[in-house]
Amino acid sequence: SSLITIPLLDTAAVTVMTNMFYLCSGLTAVPGLDAASAVSMSRMFYSCSSLVSVSLKNTASVKSMDGMFSGCTSLTAIPLLDTSSVTDMSNMFQNCLHLVTVPPLNTASVTNMGSMFGNCGRLRNLPQLNFSSVSKISFMFNYCARLVSLPQLDIRKVNEAGSAFEGCTRLVKVTFRPDVKSPAGCDLSLKDCSLGHAALVELLGSLPTLSSAKKLTLTGNPGTSALTDAEKAAAASKNWTLVL
Repeated sequence: SSLITIPLLDTAAVTVMTNMFYLCSGLTAVPGLDAASAVSMSRMFYSCSSLVSVSLKNTASVKSMDGMFSGCTSLTAIPLLDTSSVTDMSNMFQNCLHLVTVPPLNTASVTNMGSMFGNCGRLRNLPQLNFSSVSKISFMFNYCARLVSLPQLDIRKVNEAGSAFEGCTRLVKVTFRPDVKSPAGCDLSLKDCSLGHAALVELLGSLPTLSSAKKLTLTGNPGTSALTDAEKAAAASKNWTLVL
């Protein structure tokens, strides 16, 4: 925890960077590290609570970034990373309390996004993310209290989504990719968000048609009382049971 700075290191041949700076709570900056051979960066900066600057390059081969910046409570932004090979981003930014911006991320290969942005209380918007391979989004946006909108969600393979949007009390816009064909889906909850009537109509119109019935919980949103029977029926016709 007493480590504050590190010298420029030759890391081009390092294959595993897991836990590399784990619990280095005094570390404030990391110079340009070459990750040309790295395949894992799991928990690399876990709870580096003083970290404000990170520079990484050549991350194209990295497959695991789970917990990579978890607990980096002073970090406000992250560098642009090549995440084209990453399959696990669970807990990647969890508890990054001051994170306000996220650059574009290539998430085409990612299967696990559980708790990815959990408790990022200052995050307002996100870039478009590719959800086409994702099966787990549980707690993904949990208590992102300032998040106002989300990129369009693709739930074709999602089978775990518990508490994904819990505590997103300022969320005013959520839509899904309606062209996804007959996914199995899973129960979803947008309870106590801030979706007005127009936003709910847009949301319901974007829902994909499921192969089996699932629940969509919308209680606590200001627009639910204005939904018409026809608007509710449109969701039911797609195998969604609304909980209002």
